[in-house]
Amino acid sequence: MILSTFTYLGYYLGSENSTNKINSLREYKQNEVLASVNNKNILGKDLQKILDIYTIGMPITERNKLTKNDIDIIESDSLNSIISTKALLDVIYKNNATRVKDDELKEHYSKMLKNMLDATNLTEESFFKYYNISSEDLKTLFKEDLLVAKYLDKISTVSDQELKNYYEKNKDKYKEIKVSKILIKDTTDDGKKKATDIIKELNNGKKFEELYDKYDNAKTETNSNGGDLGYQTKDDLQEELRNALFSKDLKVGDVYSKPIKTEFGYFIIKKTDERDSSIEDIKDTLTSEIKYNKQNKEISTVLKNSKIDIKIKLNVPIKELK
Repeated sequence: MILSTFTYLGYYLGSENSTNKINSLREYKQNEVLASVNNKNILGKDLQKILDIYTIGMPITERNKLTKNDIDIIESDSLNSIISTKALLDVIYKNNATRVKDDELKEHYSKMLKNMLDATNLTEESFFKYYNISSEDLKTLFKEDLLVAKYLDKISTVSDQELKNYYEKNKDKYKEIKVSKILIKDTTDDGKKKATDIIKELNNGKKFEELYDKYDNAKTETNSNGGDLGYQTKDDLQEELRNALFSKDLKVGDVYSKPIKTEFGYFIIKKTDERDSSIEDIKDTLTSEIKYNKQNKEISTVLKNSKIDIKIKLNVPIKELK
């Protein structure tokens, strides 16, 4: 998957930075050929540039904490980004698939540069000096990112029929289950025994709401009514609760047969209802997933059909190119 230049702008910068040139995470011979894509070379200076951009806005103290393995991963991801971008750009230029207008690039460049300057607390002149990059270099990177982003967006449009088909195929993934809980905030064996005894009381006919009022330790934190947490999807729940609540053997009205240990304590859960999410309620999520799948498929296809030669020894192999 491509790591766009935009990905590297998520850090903040304190006043600890200076306006001296940045110390690169890893040094390369500027004109050494590290890899090639369809006979177009990727040089040391190309990878150096991306690695330096990666650290934009990262406080020096955080930067200094990066281990060798961290830098190995950044190196691999950065080279992957360059390779994927070059391979896609070949397809875009060959097929005249999309273009970026001058005013579009100008607006985007101004916006992104402002974000970078805000993140780094540097003036424009100091910024380019510190990161050892020119405005033209940055403009080129942004133009390439825009071209790739527009192309991937163009080839991943989603029709109503595709949306419907994907929804029908993945209904179970978006099932919603209504759950009630009793939480014993004790992770020791005593907490487990207490939770087990509560389950026995429930199996002997005691009402869930009554035992919730009597035993639950987290009423003020959950503000739930009788332990009712409402409808939950798989993504809403931590793994231990998700595995229990969405197990095939748990029917509506059932209390899970044993206490569920989490970092918060032992949960007793009851499945009170289930329903399918409506396609309208999750339309944006479905659309995003379909687009993501289409784009990844396109990237994989383009890489597979490209002539890629990696000459540099990577300690962390690029997964997409294995």
